[in-house]
Amino acid sequence: MRGDKLQRVDVEVVERTEPGFAVLPRRWVVERTFGMWGKHRRLSKDYERLPQISESFVYQAITALMLQRLVPSSFFYRYPLQRRFGIIEQETIVLIEKLSPEDLEHLVEAILEFTRSEDLLNWLQDH
Repeated sequence: MRGDKLQRVDVEVVERTEPGFAVLPRRWVVERTFGMWGKHRRLSKDYERLPQISESFVYQAITALMLQRLVPSSFFYRYPLQRRFGIIEQETIVLIEKLSPEDLEHLVEAILEFTRSEDLLNWLQDH
């Protein structure tokens, strides 16, 4: 439990001044955070009996987000390719890095169907 540490948190409450829709300052930060938590099933509803368990899942979700931002996106396609075909030539890596994000997603799915490194080169020429 963290009762032995005092933490100072400044909370700014933004009150509505007029009825109806109005853009509230920094509201996007809250909405973005809730959106990120929504990707984690255990945080979508209050399933846990103890608040400490819910807190642990919040830490897990934020840790996953930080790792996703720290790990270069090339890791997600280089590792499966190297595992399947061994060392990949630099020219092939350059072609892969020129792909759009949508094509990278398709490549990750297509890797499962490749049996030879030539399949990868043929796929890259088609895309």
